[in-house]
Amino acid sequence: MVKTNVHFPTDDNLLWDAARKCIETICKLNEPSHLKGWRKASNWKKRIEATFRQLQKVKKSGGKNKESRLKVATQNYLNLAQRLDQKTQEFQAIFKPTTLKQHVLQLELEYYHGMLVKHIDLVERRLIKGEFVVHPKIVLIKLLRSEHTSNEAAIAT
Repeated sequence: MVKTNVHFPTDDNLLWDAARKCIETICKLNEPSHLKGWRKASNWKKRIEATFRQLQKVKKSGGKNKESRLKVATQNYLNLAQRLDQKTQEFQAIFKPTTLKQHVLQLELEYYHGMLVKHIDLVERRLIKGEFVVHPKIVLIKLLRSEHTSNEAAIAT
């Protein structure tokens, strides 16, 4: 049995995971070529993690002005994630894979970058704008349940 570090998947956690995996994958892709702009990749990772931890701290604490402190911490986190999004797009535009391993890593990066963009949007919508965003699977389940119950009601009459 192997111990793993599993966390509850909140939007801000998933945004951190996507950002971390983008940085790690870019580092793997950038090893042989050393493209401009990624020399301080570990610094990027530390800064995003620090803003993520600050957001978690604000979410867990109480006190006066919690809502405004939460919005400020969330906005700081989003600003950094959006800058990482731009850097990742720039990297993808100039990087040309030459080996099979690099092609596979590039596909992974595309996936992680997609998750980064998705969770930037979700964090902004839920924590900044206060929207209630329903997961598509939940909508489908409710739709199927309502269709099932309406069919039962029609059969019973």
